[in-house]
Amino acid sequence: MSVPPTRTPTSVPPTRAPSPVRPPRTVALEALDRLPRLIHFVPPKYPEEAIRRRLRGLVVLRVLVSEAGVPLEVQRVQGAPLGLTEAAEEAVLQWRFEPAVAEREPVRTWTTVRIPFEAIPFATPSPPPAARQSPTPLPLRATLVASPTPRPSVLPAAAPPVPAGSRRFVPPPAPPEPPSGEAAPQAPIYRARRAVRLGLSPEQARVFLDGRYIGIVDDWDNHAGGLILPLTRGPHLVRLDLPGYRPFEAEIDVTSNAELDVVELGDDLVRTARIPFARLTPPIAATRGTLSFAIDPPDAVVSVNGGPGMPAASLSQADPLELPGPGVHEITLSAPGRVLRTIRVMSSKSAPTESAIVRLRLNPR
Repeated sequence: MSVPPTRTPTSVPPTRAPSPVRPPRTVALEALDRLPRLIHFVPPKYPEEAIRRRLRGLVVLRVLVSEAGVPLEVQRVQGAPLGLTEAAEEAVLQWRFEPAVAEREPVRTWTTVRIPFEAIPFATPSPPPAARQSPTPLPLRATLVASPTPRPSVLPAAAPPVPAGSRRFVPPPAPPEPPSGEAAPQAPIYRARRAVRLGLSPEQARVFLDGRYIGIVDDWDNHAGGLILPLTRGPHLVRLDLPGYRPFEAEIDVTSNAELDVVELGDDLVRTARIPFARLTPPIAATRGTLSFAIDPPDAVVSVNGGPGMPAASLSQADPLELPGPGVHEITLSAPGRVLRTIRVMSSKSAPTESAIVRLRLNPR
């Protein structure tokens, strides 16, 4: 008689529940080791009706930048009429960034961008990142004010790589519109021991020192808040440019053998056409290098020359921001529920004080 085989029950290992997927973490600016950096700029398409009406405006946006450097979300901080806001939003979503870094890992974070529209069509967009050998600084000013190269003053000034561990990289200032590129008459040569004073007209003419934008004539006329322009030993080229005017250039040879300590440039630019241009306000402060902030409300964000935003509270007198010079820097202050404010601050060895502090209250909307 056969005995049926005995079945031995086999235990089935318990099924493990899948690990919950952690939602991406958004890191606050103050916790970053490196801020997001614009590497591919797409200019906004200036609405035809706005161009026809010569409409100007400033659009300020908050942008959520992913771990891959892709804009995920755009929030309006300040808008402008006739489609300017929508044009800015559409363009920003096509920008690409070098992502922010925290604890050696790419992270997502919010940054602020300001895009001025000056009734001048924006320049041709830069090529996509893949077409470049390496990221190139944008002439910008669309601001990562978080600022354009519509007018190089519009952009997030895309700047050289942010030094490792630096949270306070200050991009160079950019002019409100691209330089004309027009050849100037032959440059006269001047000699001075240490500086130059710009006594030319118009006072809004943009000033370039050795190819670098540093402000307008009114900033360097040594009058009513303006300073003299200090120069290092050796030859320098000063160029003045303004829409509707023929550019002016002068060579300045700085040497201890010069007869004058400070030489004055007094020639006026020749007007060639009636072309509108942005009028810049006088600087509210001047410093030899450092700048701190006391802003109400305390959660205000500071952006310099369209660079990524920095908490104003972190830029105290005990730990101020260093501003390179000589130059006049455009600083944007913003906070939730408050009216955005843009100011200009000079940095120069000819400033009367070693440091300056900006005390402002942002008005409620």
